[in-house]
Amino acid sequence: MTKRLIGVLMVGVVSGLAVSPATVIAAWQRQHASSCYMQNSLNAAYYNENSGLVNNTAYPQTFICAYTDNSVLPRTNVWTLNLHGQKNTPSGQDSAWACVKYWSSYSWVCGIGTTVTANTPWTMPLFADYWRANPGDFAYIKATLQPGSGIFGFYAAE
Repeated sequence: MTKRLIGVLMVGVVSGLAVSPATVIAAWQRQHASSCYMQNSLNAAYYNENSGLVNNTAYPQTFICAYTDNSVLPRTNVWTLNLHGQKNTPSGQDSAWACVKYWSSYSWVCGIGTTVTANTPWTMPLFADYWRANPGDFAYIKATLQPGSGIFGFYAAE
């Protein structure tokens, strides 16, 4: 009886160990700069393999990058959000924000902005707080780029 009880307990413990631990896989997505566009002029930006989607004007311009909100990585689960690009001029700064466009009104809101001033490739971590706080609205990234600066794309993860 004791051997049988120990055998049953051992099978239960071993089978429980084999089945119960869940494999955790964090969802993530990387989007190319082709999901972005210049807000005020589609003709003043171009894509270059080295520099990304480039501000080809003499003035700072605003770019918008759409976020694909889906069941694999809904924006309400995004905790890591990085915009990647490059600054190609020594003056001014490139800046970016995670924003939402409200579906029910003519308004929008953006989180805390991030800026870079160095004349180099950059990664800007963005705060996706408003993405998580507004699940019924439309998420996007807004960036203001200096002349010659460009966007490579962005990365989002849980």
